[in-house]
Amino acid sequence: MVTEGKIFTSNNSLFEGTEYGLVSQVGGVANLTAESISITGLNQASIMALAQGTVNIGGENTNTVSISSNSRGIEARQLNYKEYTGPSYVKVKASNTIIIKAKVGIHTQQNSEKDVPPANKTTVNLEAPNIAIDASENAIQALSNSEVSISGNTTINAKDSAIYARGFSTVNINVDNLNSTTVLNGDISFGTPNEQGGDSHQSGKLLDAYVTVNFNGEDSSWTGRSYQTYKDNGKDVITSEIGNNKEYHGQVSGLKLAFSNGGTWNSTGDSFSNVLSLNSGNIKLSGKSTLHTNDFNITGDNNSLTFGDKSNVNGVINDKGTLYVNGDTSGFTGTLNVIGKAAIGLTPEEAAETFKSSEGSVLLVKAGSTLNGNTIVGANAAGTNDKTNALSVLSDGTLAIIATEDYVAGTPLVSVGAAST
Repeated sequence: MVTEGKIFTSNNSLFEGTEYGLVSQVGGVANLTAESISITGLNQASIMALAQGTVNIGGENTNTVSISSNSRGIEARQLNYKEYTGPSYVKVKASNTIIIKAKVGIHTQQNSEKDVPPANKTTVNLEAPNIAIDASENAIQALSNSEVSISGNTTINAKDSAIYARGFSTVNINVDNLNSTTVLNGDISFGTPNEQGGDSHQSGKLLDAYVTVNFNGEDSSWTGRSYQTYKDNGKDVITSEIGNNKEYHGQVSGLKLAFSNGGTWNSTGDSFSNVLSLNSGNIKLSGKSTLHTNDFNITGDNNSLTFGDKSNVNGVINDKGTLYVNGDTSGFTGTLNVIGKAAIGLTPEEAAETFKSSEGSVLLVKAGSTLNGNTIVGANAAGTNDKTNALSVLSDGTLAIIATEDYVAGTPLVSVGAAST
């Protein structure tokens, strides 16, 4: 181990009686390299960087890094301590595997919540072909302009939230690494205990943060929901609606999720995403849940949107690829712009022949279906949520109704409140 600056471990008098692993602070730099590295902090953080502290763990010649703690696995914080008031850094790199097992996997914190985070900010960076984080509470906590960046085949299991963020912090998972898989088991939440007119809990008040996660490949998935939580008159508020929060706490606008090449979201309840994209990806909505979205774009040849019992998408879906919609669509109140191709109530096999022989914007509907929400078909489809139970087929759009073996003769081919061509 090569060290520079100040490095403290559990046997240092500064932390007498505590159980840290490796701590670097007040401008210290800790560099630790070996073929295999294991760091344990029992009741405190395994790796801690405070007050302009820097910790570099592993590198190209490090095969495995294992980090475990009954508290926090990695903690990086900016502190107002004498002249050491700048950001802190932790970087962990391995040629094979990084494993973190802790109550809280990663905690980052800076002392500001500016909507444009400073370029030089407290950061935790993980880079390895395989990364696993197991947390008995939150896996990633990114607060107040800090940043967590992860690159590699990533699996995160959290009892509470896989990602918990606020104060215009940043969390990036495989943003620049589309060749790696991402598996999240746990929620994505934006929250603060800060109360308007009450206890600040020594916490920032703003909910917004920049969270971007790519789920690429059939082995990529997210099982969980996304929501915002804050206190209002002493009561906990949990919401997934967009544009419905109190002015004091702000509004989340930075959640971006992408599912591609078979990546799947198994939603477990009411959720939202400011920017949501499917490129041959899949979304499965749980029963009686609503997905709120501002910017929902679909590309690629094989996308699926499966509605649970009485579930809903509240927002505009712009389908420029091929989309298969199944399940209980009776609760749908959003808008579907079919610019590419879409099939409602049909499997890819049932739709294949008609799609193959049709060009341009095509909507296939299983005979006997009821169309809900607002559906527009055509290259210039640009409907908004100003209509319900309406179907519009533009001059360059095609509507085809497919009678499968279970169609009952004499029943309406398609039921819709209003239709125009």
